[in-house]
Amino acid sequence: LESAAAEFRPEELWALLSKSLREYLAARSRLPYQAFTAREARAASPEALPPEAAEEAADLLAEGEAVRFARSDRGAGIPRALERSREILRSVEEAARDLLR
Repeated sequence: LESAAAEFRPEELWALLSKSLREYLAARSRLPYQAFTAREARAASPEALPPEAAEEAADLLAEGEAVRFARSDRGAGIPRALERSREILRSVEEAARDLLR
């Protein structure tokens, strides 16, 4: 997404980021994140995800919904959103590795 960011409007970038994050979370938690709103994602409390990663993911999805549907961002939040999504993935992957030890 970072390399193609200039080609998309902020709401399109947020849609792509949200879709990717939802697909990843669904695969890791076995919950239908693709169908969840941010509010539903927050209420899901998946046991397969670290609580702080699930909370941060719900926050990020809520921010994405605000941008996509309320047009609340002109794109300034995209770099930080990408970093936050990487932090979520790292946290989930570290927790998965810890379970395998």
